[in-house]
Amino acid sequence: AESRVPVLVGTTRQPTADGLWSRTEPGPLTYGQVEVSVPPERVPGTVTLPSADLDPRKHFLTASVERFTDRSAFRVRTSHELVARANPSREVVLTVHGFNNRMADGIFRTAQMIADFEIDGPTFHYAWPSRGQPLGYAADRDAVLLARRGLEEMLDDLVRAGARSVVIVAHSMGSQLTMEVLRQMALRENPTLARVGGVVLMSPDIDPEVFKAQAEDIGTLPDPFVVFVSQRDPALRLSARLTGHDARLGNLASLASLETLGYQEIIIIDLTEARDAASRHLA
Repeated sequence: AESRVPVLVGTTRQPTADGLWSRTEPGPLTYGQVEVSVPPERVPGTVTLPSADLDPRKHFLTASVERFTDRSAFRVRTSHELVARANPSREVVLTVHGFNNRMADGIFRTAQMIADFEIDGPTFHYAWPSRGQPLGYAADRDAVLLARRGLEEMLDDLVRAGARSVVIVAHSMGSQLTMEVLRQMALRENPTLARVGGVVLMSPDIDPEVFKAQAEDIGTLPDPFVVFVSQRDPALRLSARLTGHDARLGNLASLASLETLGYQEIIIIDLTEARDAASRHLA
């Protein structure tokens, strides 16, 4: 039978009258919980979506949606989850989606990760207002800049709710957002930065020189700090072409290029020869 996976979500998509969120319009940070029905008949690591008939045995489906009244209600729920899961480390995972993602895409991918890795602790997702369109690259880059405050506020709320350590797992353009937020927290001397217990950047869509400048401003990077790269990533090749640069951080031709940034503590995992069920841009 299908399993039910709850995902606590923070988003800067504009709330709508039906209790959901806008597909394109940005708004203030709001929170909710989405319960995802995860199908038993699928290959691990994949998110299977319906094209016509809905089949809970084969497809990821939204079982229920609850929108919290305010940030305080989210902190109360988070605190309850930390206690209920009997997690003595109080470590939580926060995922950040990338370019060309609808809100459901990031939530379903997070639910898939929870189910496949059997994560016991509470897992959260930050949904910034990506247009969810292949031709919306420029709009998504602007949306990332608008989403910086919301992600920092969500990190603050997680710590205020009792999380002692937050591990951020960011994909693609979400890696750019994550680095920008860590940088602004360092410059503001936000004490929450010390609670970021690890960072994983998957196929990061960041210019290498921009990453170097961001890392220099952050100073001491969270430990561990992991970067997944692939020289065969078609999405990052297109991104490099659109931005007028030779490469992005996630598809550098030589891993020595990362080492020259001077951050030996970065763990580099090369997925060039790996194959994802859907796309080489999905780690």
